[in-house]
Amino acid sequence: MAHFARLKHYYIENVDELLETVGHLKPYLRVYDESNVLLFNSRSRGDAKLLSNFHASSVPLPWRGLHFSSVEAMIFYTYIADNCNNPKWEKEKEEALSLILASKDGREVKNCEAKKKLYRKVRKAFVKAHGEENWDLYAWKIACEAVKVKYEYCPEFRKYVDDNRDKLFVENSFWKKIPKAGVLKVTDENSPYFGKYIGCNFTGVAIQRCVE
Repeated sequence: MAHFARLKHYYIENVDELLETVGHLKPYLRVYDESNVLLFNSRSRGDAKLLSNFHASSVPLPWRGLHFSSVEAMIFYTYIADNCNNPKWEKEKEEALSLILASKDGREVKNCEAKKKLYRKVRKAFVKAHGEENWDLYAWKIACEAVKVKYEYCPEFRKYVDDNRDKLFVENSFWKKIPKAGVLKVTDENSPYFGKYIGCNFTGVAIQRCVE
């Protein structure tokens, strides 16, 4: 039985179209049925919200000699610090990194305009040089490392994950694009995936690795 944690479902109808457009991500797609999954995302209520990268840790999270409020902050700080090498962007870099470091939670990072603008530039330059698949693998590696730090240092997150380690952690995406970080529920009754959840679930897998 799925554990929804008072979560609204997000759906996908045309799975065939998804499978045709995922490209390099196809080997990373996972399919989950409703048995034994714990669904979450940044809009979760109750303790399931602890699983979101937006969650503000009760203790500062140490990362690269600094301290952050959330996994989201750790991830985007790293993206920009590692890959913003254009001297023309130096002033933007300093502003974005300062705002990310000062953020109180992941939602503040998500809504930071300075971060958004520079992240788009950084990601575009990386993909142009190294390809889309290498960006996705790099981003997933950073996410796994950041979630592991959160598990080690954030007591409420660690307890919730440990208490639910018999379940599969699955992020229910709410964006209608290729579900990289999470999954979408299939509503097409003619699909062999009907009623199941499909997506890469990168965030959920990162959490799962903490208790394997």
